[in-house]
Amino acid sequence: LVSAALIFGLTAFYILPVAFESQYITIEKTTQGFFDFRAHFVTLNQLFLSRYWGYGASLWGEDDGLSLSVGHLQWIVPLLVAILAVVFRKKARSLGKFALLFLLGWLMLLLTHNKSTLIWTSLPFFAYIQFPWRFLGLAVFSFALSVGFVFQILTRKSWQILMLFLITILVLVLNVGFFHEDLWFDITDREQFSGSRYEQLSASSINDFWPKYGANTPTQFSKGPVFIEGFGQASLIEKRSNQASYQISVGSDQAIIELPLVYFPGWEAKVDGNSILISPAGDLGLITATTDKGNHLLELNFKNTQVRNIGNLISLVALTIIIAGLIYLKTRKNV
Repeated sequence: LVSAALIFGLTAFYILPVAFESQYITIEKTTQGFFDFRAHFVTLNQLFLSRYWGYGASLWGEDDGLSLSVGHLQWIVPLLVAILAVVFRKKARSLGKFALLFLLGWLMLLLTHNKSTLIWTSLPFFAYIQFPWRFLGLAVFSFALSVGFVFQILTRKSWQILMLFLITILVLVLNVGFFHEDLWFDITDREQFSGSRYEQLSASSINDFWPKYGANTPTQFSKGPVFIEGFGQASLIEKRSNQASYQISVGSDQAIIELPLVYFPGWEAKVDGNSILISPAGDLGLITATTDKGNHLLELNFKNTQVRNIGNLISLVALTIIIAGLIYLKTRKNV
């Protein structure tokens, strides 16, 4: 329970905004269509028998373009160790820990298979995991730790070294054929991060997390401010991930300017040092501001909301407790 509380504390800077501010983005799209978990369960053949290796996508049925195997040794060796644990259980000192890790590994594998659909549908937040085969990583990790139990049974040093050597060699021999690249693209960094390639990279996941203030997502990115009402000129002075500033020259009595930034709670604006109201507008929900005639400095800053500040504070406190605890344990051990 203490560990769980500290883990929550460390991740509160992320978990709290996700819990309380996801209502502002189109997060539901991450569980629909291609991302529906029902389309990505793993079959028994893929899990335990298949030797297929690829660099493609996860698709419906067994037509997946990537390996979804837990690995032959990764499930066979733990089974052998389980048999040894039963036979030599009197020599074992941590049989309970082994059983926990061993069973946890099989539970993780169950969650990759469609027989666990009831669990997935009973826990709505599971839908955001998207791909059941993501539990393969936890299964392999649990199995790997459980296999270490064999060194409590094989107490002789020579047997331990032999076992470690055999497992290492088998892992390499069975998997050496998978150590190769898929494709090489003969392009430079400049080509990759400019033009249409860069725009494609920038917008690859934009539908998943686009704020709800806009009805649509962009097909191309706006290059600069646009005067919706009135007329004038605007030029960019500086733009970063959390701030931007523009030099605005308004020729009409008043002007409404649309800025190439998506509105989200936390954005604040100032004109010539004075705070002004901003709001989302248009199909994309971009920030709009109203200014009077004349030359102005328009500044935008993205500030933390109360939820984000609370999350950051909890994470900082948890980190401090962990560091203090580690120092205390080390000092106590030395004493």
